[in-house]
Amino acid sequence: MDHAPALRRRSANTGCQTHGKAVGRDPKEPLLLPTPEDVDRLPLRALPGLIAELSALQGWAAMRLRHHDERPEPTVTSDRLLDASQAAARIGMSEDWLYRHRHELPFTRHLGTRTVRFSDAGITRWLETRR
Repeated sequence: MDHAPALRRRSANTGCQTHGKAVGRDPKEPLLLPTPEDVDRLPLRALPGLIAELSALQGWAAMRLRHHDERPEPTVTSDRLLDASQAAARIGMSEDWLYRHRHELPFTRHLGTRTVRFSDAGITRWLETRR
């Protein structure tokens, strides 16, 4: 009695045997999913392995969806660095306040040991989070 699983392992050429419908793949290399009938034909001892493989595949697909962001971060093509007076005017605070809080502010750019500038794009993002 042949207990070979009704499902074929995925390979570069064939994929898994199933309904005959490719799921979201190039027709040259279809990814085919097993039918319930295919699962019924498997011996019971093969089911834990099938479940593990399907679970791993599901996890991989979920991870890809999670890491795919349809709303990518807007890219800043050019960012001006502002001096303290310009940055203070943008955020509505004094220059003194800006210098005192420079280590806490995400838009501060240290250009040297005693030179500080403030990212215009960073200020815009910071102001949006404060509303």
